[in-house]
Amino acid sequence: MQFRAAVKSKNRQDWIEKLRGTLTKLMENIPTESELRSSQERVNEEKRAKCVQAIWELEFRINPSEPDHRVLLTLSRLLISRYTGYDPFRNQNNSILDTDAKSIECLKEWKTFGDNTKSLNFQLAKTDEEVVRWCDLKNMVAKLSQAVLKKEWERVKRGM
Repeated sequence: MQFRAAVKSKNRQDWIEKLRGTLTKLMENIPTESELRSSQERVNEEKRAKCVQAIWELEFRINPSEPDHRVLLTLSRLLISRYTGYDPFRNQNNSILDTDAKSIECLKEWKTFGDNTKSLNFQLAKTDEEVVRWCDLKNMVAKLSQAVLKKEWERVKRGM
């Protein structure tokens, strides 16, 4: 029994490290808002390709039964879509946002960010062209990534 728990814990640690690597690759290739305005960043095809690769890696690494994982993936898709123009993820409502009840509940926890802690306007059933500002979205992905990784490390510590 202890051997099985140790193997499971080791596998989870490996998964967490791979997830961290994927999230790092994603975030380091997403430009800041000011970089995005420069024409060089707009045409950086190498970074765009790395972002698309990272989003697909994330797609296959996350656990779709965990609402916070789905929200992380959804916000990452939106971020990638805005930067690269690559969005094979839209649903039948032309929305990239996940609208199942658990994801909506999880999103409510992540809707306030920024210096003024102002509320972001999530219009879950509508198209997401102007749902959030670029820097808010990038910060949300970073913060939610940290929360997901921390939660998973807590599971490792508990031996789950």
